[in-house]
Amino acid sequence: MQELELRSITNREVCCYMISCKNSTNIDTVIDWLVKHSKSKN
Repeated sequence: MQELELRSITNREVCCYMISCKNSTNIDTVIDWLVKHSKSKN
C-alpha cells in the first residue's frame, strides 16, 4: 500500500484486498465492495 501511495487519495474511498482467483479467495468480498461503490443506476 505504501508503494501505491493509497493514503494520498483523500477525495474517495480506497480499499486494497488480497485476492486469489486460483483459490477463489476474497473474490466475493471484492465483488461486494465494487457493487456497493458502483455508480450504476440499475
